[in-house]
Amino acid sequence: MTKICLLLLVIVILVAPSPGQNSFLEGHDSNRTALSVYVDRAGKSLVTGYVEDIKGLDFLSSSHYRYKDETNQLYALTDSLTSKHGENWTLRFASEGYYDEYHVKFLLPGETRLRKIICSAGLEYIVYTSNDSFAAEIMGYDLWNPTNILEYQMPLEEAPGNNASSGADFSFLLVAVLAILCIFIVAIWSRRMSIARFIKAASIAGSVEPDLHVGASVPETAQIKEAVVPVEQSSDADEHEEDSQQAGAAASIRRERIAVTREMAAVMEVLTARERAVLEALIKHGGRMTQADIRYETGTPGSSLTGILASLERRKIVIKKEWGRTNVIELSEWFLSEKEDS
Repeated sequence: MTKICLLLLVIVILVAPSPGQNSFLEGHDSNRTALSVYVDRAGKSLVTGYVEDIKGLDFLSSSHYRYKDETNQLYALTDSLTSKHGENWTLRFASEGYYDEYHVKFLLPGETRLRKIICSAGLEYIVYTSNDSFAAEIMGYDLWNPTNILEYQMPLEEAPGNNASSGADFSFLLVAVLAILCIFIVAIWSRRMSIARFIKAASIAGSVEPDLHVGASVPETAQIKEAVVPVEQSSDADEHEEDSQQAGAAASIRRERIAVTREMAAVMEVLTARERAVLEALIKHGGRMTQADIRYETGTPGSSLTGILASLERRKIVIKKEWGRTNVIELSEWFLSEKEDS
C-alpha cells in the first residue's frame, strides 16, 4: 500500500506544471508570429511579416529593421542568420519566449540543395518550390523558444578560365544576339507594313474626285473618312489605339527620378536581378509606371513580369492598382521611407 501511495505521489509531481510556469502563462498575452525570410546567394536575409512581440528575436540587435506597433509589421535586413563554410551554409533562426501560434517561411535561391532541417519540439515543416525559389515552411502551436536550423549547399562560382563556363557564356551570348536581330527584323517589317497601309489609304483618298465647281471649298474630312474606314477595322489599328491609351496613362503619371537612399539600396541587394531591374525602372520614372511600360523598359516577358510583381507586392515593396485596361505599379510607402528605426 505504501509503495502504491509513493508511486502516485511521484506521478503527480511529474505531471503537474511548475509554479513559475503557471504564473507566467496566467499573466501572459497571446504571442503570434507569421514571418517570411528571403535569403540571397550571399547569405543576406530580408525578414518581413507579422509578429506581436519582437523582444524574442535576438537577431534584430545586429540588423537594420523597422517595426510598426499599430500593425505589428516587421521589415528587417540582416546577415546574422547565416554562416558559410565552403559551399555549405547554415541558417539558424531562433526565437525566445512563448508562442501560441508560430509560422515562419524560408525562401532560398532555386539552385539550393537542402541537406538537413532541424526543428525544436512541437514544430512541423514542409518543403516545396515557389516560382524560382526553394521554400521551407515551418509551423507549430503552444511553443517555448522555437528554433530552426537549415543546412544547405550553394554551387560554387565557376573559375573565369573554365572552358565549359566560357562555352556556355558564348552560347548564351549568341542566342541573345540572334533574339535581338529577330526582334529588330520584326520591328522593321511591322513598320514597313504600317507605312504601306498608310500609302494605300492616302492613294484611295486621292482617287476620290467630288463633282464640285472650280473655287468651291472641298470638305477634307469627307474624303478622308471614306478612305480610312477600312484601315480602322484592322486588328493593328485596335492595338495602336490601346497602346496610345497606355502611353497617355503613362504620360499622365510620369514623375521625376527618385534618389536612392542607403536603406533602399540595402533592400535591393537581396532581390533577384529581374526584381532589381523592375525597381530600377520604377525609381528612374519617379516610382510609378504602367505594367506595360515596365515590360517594355526591362524587356521582361509578360508571364515572368506578372510573377515578379506578385512577389514584390507580397513583400510590400510595390503596390498594384488598376488603370483602365492596364495596371499601374507604384513603389510602396515603406520602401520610399527614409526613416530608420533603431
